[in-house]
Amino acid sequence: MAFSQHFSLRNSLVGEDPWLDAAEIMGRSFPGAESVGQALLTNPSVFVSHIFSNVAEFPTSLFHQVLGGTTITSLMVVVLLISMLISVGMQPRLAFSRLRGKFLRYWGELSKIENIIFMGIGILFLVAVMIPILVIYPRDHYLIVPAGLLILFVLVIQSQFGSPKITVILPFAMSFLLFVLLTGQVIQQTVGRMAYPASTARSMSLMRDADTDWKIFSYGWGLNQLNTFVDRAEIIYPDDSKPGQDLEEFFAQAGINAVWMTGDLVNFDSSQLPGLEMFLQNPEDFGFTPIHPNSGFYVRGE
Repeated sequence: MAFSQHFSLRNSLVGEDPWLDAAEIMGRSFPGAESVGQALLTNPSVFVSHIFSNVAEFPTSLFHQVLGGTTITSLMVVVLLISMLISVGMQPRLAFSRLRGKFLRYWGELSKIENIIFMGIGILFLVAVMIPILVIYPRDHYLIVPAGLLILFVLVIQSQFGSPKITVILPFAMSFLLFVLLTGQVIQQTVGRMAYPASTARSMSLMRDADTDWKIFSYGWGLNQLNTFVDRAEIIYPDDSKPGQDLEEFFAQAGINAVWMTGDLVNFDSSQLPGLEMFLQNPEDFGFTPIHPNSGFYVRGE
């Protein structure tokens, strides 16, 4: 799924949604393929071209991930990098000597079983990290681990080869704050994906572009987000109906022209609004159809 959607970002045509139409877009280049391996075997040239595009974009994407965030995040990374350069630069000969000594010592002990195991685990880890970056797409959330490794690499260089005159508090404080910010970014992306999946985002986009005053019947927490993304949207709740009022009468009276099928609405006690259970089973019988395939938004047909 991830490979097909990110491949579609580069290969979608005008009017196609890379997320919702990924299967059709993938089918043009990899007919019948249902996995990454099948895609490689079906059309190796296109698959390899996609990987080379990811390889070419990786340095730019990593740069933006490390230094392209908020001003505070970017400033902290810059300070961390500069502190390492100054620390190592104050004793270049000693740093080079230490680096050469460690390299020769490690190379001489490479045949030890613990070093072989370490190298094997390290290679497996790097392969696992690079698969989503090079095979799927170098998106921001795939670059958090490489960005963190880069920051740790800077810290190791400073601690092993840098000058003791540079305080160790600065880099560790910076790395901790960066960890907090990167963790917050992951949580924010996760919440955003749960609250606004691709089908919901596309539905809101279509509703926003329509020249309509929306009166949306729904139920649940967080519905006011519609007012943020959709102009002229008003939420009508089941509780706004009169006790025992028929659903169709309520819809006509309130001027409802859209319904958002949230989980809370599906589980609402339909006995409070006669006709709701039948509507939830088949909205088309009431003149409501999905605003696009797979959408949870149903709009009244003209």
